[in-house]
Amino acid sequence: FENSNSDFFRTGKFIDEEGVEVTGDDIMAKGFLNGNRIGVVVWNQHLTEERDYSVSVPGYRLTGVSEPGRKSVTNTSPLSANSIRLLEFKKI
Repeated sequence: FENSNSDFFRTGKFIDEEGVEVTGDDIMAKGFLNGNRIGVVVWNQHLTEERDYSVSVPGYRLTGVSEPGRKSVTNTSPLSANSIRLLEFKKI
């Protein structure tokens, strides 16, 4: 997962929560900037329950969603307990 998203995790600039709006119980989100794109890692910190969440980056639109070990995932599906998801945004 880290290798296939190295443009965020290895060569991107860590921006923490700057410009990232997140809601949801037990949800943490951290951003990585690479050019005109931002990758946001969303983590459900709850150990036993899946959680709904919402993430937006003003001035950017969602262009992709991925999750380790899953071939198909959507932004609107709840996030499993103690798991992460990467949301990719592109500047409008």
